[in-house]
Amino acid sequence: MSQIQKTSLQLTPQQRQNLLSQLQKQKQQTRIGLYYLDVAELEEIFVPVMQKAFGVTRRFQRVWGHFMDKDGERPWHKHSAETFLFYLQIPEGDCGNFVYEGGEIIPKEGDLYIMEPKLNHKILPNKTDETRWAIAAEVIPASTLSQLD
Repeated sequence: MSQIQKTSLQLTPQQRQNLLSQLQKQKQQTRIGLYYLDVAELEEIFVPVMQKAFGVTRRFQRVWGHFMDKDGERPWHKHSAETFLFYLQIPEGDCGNFVYEGGEIIPKEGDLYIMEPKLNHKILPNKTDETRWAIAAEVIPASTLSQLD
């Protein structure tokens, strides 16, 4: 796998609104910028898309909603598993690019990424007055799960 793979997904208006409502509701209960979400519900939406785009069935190990308010940013960090990233709602303007060793991603609504394990990355500050909404997860190939049983 290359460092990052990309595809796009157009959610139905109902799917988009349901996900955004869940994230907004959770945001009222936390101030840290992320919180864990229900794996099964999100796998129904995203697993078929990942299978079609990337040719491998991946399952979510854990999933989190991620919001970035004005001036919010994340320092350099990495994940132990492949990482899934989906941009749900992106404000106009400089809302904080995703920077990784070797490149940079300008967030675009509907873009979906899979990143290799241990890819060092950070999120630059959101310079807009609006919240940027994303869903992220650690993912593992389904074939690996069956080997663990």
